[in-house]
Amino acid sequence: MALGASFDRYSVLYALVAVAGLASYVTGPSHAAAAPLAYAPIVVVSAAGVPVPLREEIPQYQRLVAVCVGIVGLYDLATVGPSLLYALFALVGVGAVAAIVYEAVTGRPANFS
Repeated sequence: MALGASFDRYSVLYALVAVAGLASYVTGPSHAAAAPLAYAPIVVVSAAGVPVPLREEIPQYQRLVAVCVGIVGLYDLATVGPSLLYALFALVGVGAVAAIVYEAVTGRPANFS
């Protein structure tokens, strides 16, 4: 398999998200004991999205990334305080969870188009 087939334009984006999540954890407040639980999922899921073959093997990968963003948003809302960005992150995560649950319960796709 050629190297170009293993990576695409989203690979760079997912790598940047993984690095930014790790940097946010390292430079964040040191008193937060739950920080690894909040930032580890986004780093792991984003790192798994870098190679295209691995990303294609994970079902509903984009929604899984959205759930991880929601976890970070909820964590930051609880520790840092209210912010529009953190509320948006949390809302994205809640929407992704709702879509996953809707598809599991009804068996129909939740793409609403």
